[in-house]
Amino acid sequence: MRQKSYYPTAEIKLNLYTTGSEWQTIDGVEYMGLYHMYATGEAYTEPKWVQDKSKKLVKYITTTTRDITYSTLKPSIVSKSITPLPTIPSSTTNTITRYFIQRYDSLPYEIDITQYQQWISNSIDRVIYTAVAFEWVTSGPINDTVVNGTLQLGVRSKNQKSVKLVANTMPRLTDVITNFTEFYNNSANTPKDINK
Repeated sequence: MRQKSYYPTAEIKLNLYTTGSEWQTIDGVEYMGLYHMYATGEAYTEPKWVQDKSKKLVKYITTTTRDITYSTLKPSIVSKSITPLPTIPSSTTNTITRYFIQRYDSLPYEIDITQYQQWISNSIDRVIYTAVAFEWVTSGPINDTVVNGTLQLGVRSKNQKSVKLVANTMPRLTDVITNFTEFYNNSANTPKDINK
């Protein structure tokens, strides 16, 4: 999901093209083809934004010589563990628990609770993958406010704090999560009509 729902034309670069070794999807697959970028630094597949089709891009990570050497020396090793698949959370509650997993040689990506529990039980190999879980606020005031002289953290600050707490375990999470109001539910703050 993009950081903002609307970008003026001056903040968008459309119809960009990469031949590779520049971008990859959040699940670690190298991307080649048309993409577009925003002034916020975000990059997405497709020449312009297409709802439900454009995928987030992150900087490409090259495979190291060590990884290639290991694969060459141990080609017959077949892992019996489950390979986690990216998921997108959905909830109408004020907070959700988000789960991220990271293979040692790629960027973290989001998974669901079932896969997180598989990681805990080692059905997903804990030697190859690291996983974290943290609370994510989806409603309330977006920005910090001062009430009676006391600072009240807003949604953005609370979510930044949550990510910072787990970043010791998964430092590259900060490369993936850049929108701290993602999944924000504005309708939760709309006052109810007492006349109905």
